[in-house]
Amino acid sequence: MSPHLWLIIPCAGKGRRFGAEMPKQYLSLLNKTVIEKTLDCFRFRDDIKGIIIPHAQDDAYLFELKTLVKGSEKPIFLVEGGLERADSVLNALVYLQNLNDYRVDDLVAVHDAARPCVADEDLSRLFLVAKKSSHGAILASAAVDTVKRISTDKASIVETLDRDFIAMAQTPQVFNATQLLSNLQFCAKQGIDVTDEASAMEACGIKPKIVFGSKSNIKITTADDLPLAAFYLQQRQ
Repeated sequence: MSPHLWLIIPCAGKGRRFGAEMPKQYLSLLNKTVIEKTLDCFRFRDDIKGIIIPHAQDDAYLFELKTLVKGSEKPIFLVEGGLERADSVLNALVYLQNLNDYRVDDLVAVHDAARPCVADEDLSRLFLVAKKSSHGAILASAAVDTVKRISTDKASIVETLDRDFIAMAQTPQVFNATQLLSNLQFCAKQGIDVTDEASAMEACGIKPKIVFGSKSNIKITTADDLPLAAFYLQQRQ
């Protein structure tokens, strides 16, 4: 039997860099919330077995997520997240292991809640590569700007990096769920800073595959990103 593919969408972030009163995943984007638009990229795909959403313990907008759960044909499970992204993903993976349909060879895709513009064709290519690779795979975009490494005080340039060998990491990032759980637990015990799932895998000697996708797969981080995301979605429609 082929392994299942599950999806985790961490939704416990506060979005402080955005500067809005509510977390950015609940802001309005083309008559829906950002998280709804993100879910729309996945919930109609036959290759996704189920979706787990870790949320903040004090999430004042939790009713938004509960409404999405009730209206979804695909199973969506809500779990309590953690202080950091890695903590939320860990909690979701532990929850996943206790589901009746879970198998040890299952894959999990982790995707940002505020990344609603991922292209369907990029997902298909990513999932195909991830299923064939024992090291997993992530979506990324090629660097187009000249990349500079700067000094620790951020005041001067140290060197220019070869952008031909630079990839800008995106999500989803897809790995064996059991392995990702183990590696995240290892990083937590060792105090290793984990900025995304790939960095946890890299810390344990794994070299994930890169699948280059569209630059329109932006993460809504600042206020300028919201109208840009709306533009990309409207162009796709």
